[in-house]
Order: sequence, then structure tokens, then C-alpha cells
Amino acid sequence: MVDPDAHPTAHHTPIPVPVHWQDDVKAGLDQDVRLGVIEPVPIGTPVTWCHKMVVCPKKSGKPRRTVDLQPLNRHATRETHHTQSPFHQARKVPHHTKKTVFDAWNGYHSISLDERDQHLTTFITPWGRYRYLVAPQGYVSSGDGYSRRRNPSKDQVR
Repeated sequence: MVDPDAHPTAHHTPIPVPVHWQDDVKAGLDQDVRLGVIEPVPIGTPVTWCHKMVVCPKKSGKPRRTVDLQPLNRHATRETHHTQSPFHQARKVPHHTKKTVFDAWNGYHSISLDERDQHLTTFITPWGRYRYLVAPQGYVSSGDGYSRRRNPSKDQVR
């Protein structure tokens, strides 16, 4: 859901990754390729949209890899889907029932992107260009799309 009249923004130079994080960052990229989250962009593929990969420290001091999708978000239409807060959902659980909590680790990664839209999520790194195969965190509509699929409203449940 991107404005068809939007002019693509493409960055052609990666942001350098500090030397002491390079092995960890590259290993994270390789792991996401193995998981089917991203793929290397084939050589010879024209550049349309190309975002910056940004690496910053976590509280632990380890690197956090993010992709700056702000240029794409400026031209995207949000797929608004309201979901009750976790507090209100938990309050609906009857007393004296067993409860459990699950972490939807990489939950957005369960939402595949249409092949025709994958080029919109291309990002550049010191190791080349990659693109998402699934909904990326940081894209304005990813959260709504995930919530709609994982927490359907009563009229969507059959």
C-alpha cells in the first residue's frame, strides 16, 4: 500500500559498521537469510528503493541491526487494525483458569510479502544489498497487518 506516484529514495552507500561488531552483524544477516526473512538482492537487479541499515548498541552492548524505512513510510498507507491492549485482554481471562504466555518471536516474519513488493524493502549493507521476504519491523503497516492476521475481530472469525 504505497502511493504509486511516490518517487523512490535510494541510498547507494552503506553506513559503516564498527569493526568490533562486523562479525556479529554479518552473522545476523546470514541467520535471517537462513530463516527466510531476507535474501541477497541478485547482482544486476536495478535499484528502486534502497534503505540504510543502521546498527546501534543494545543495553547489553551487542549490536542491534535496524533498517531505516522512513522514506518508504512517508508514502505508505497504514492498514489500521485496532487490537485491545494486553492488559485488557488479560482482564478477560476468567479467574481460576490456567494461563500461559507466549512470545511471538519474530511474529512479523510470519507475514509474507508479495514478490512484487519485495523491492520496496531493499536495504544496503557493507556486504551488499538485501531485501525482505516478510513484513519488516519499522514499516508502518507491518504491525496492523500482523495484528489483523493474528488477532482477528469477532466478525472475521468463522
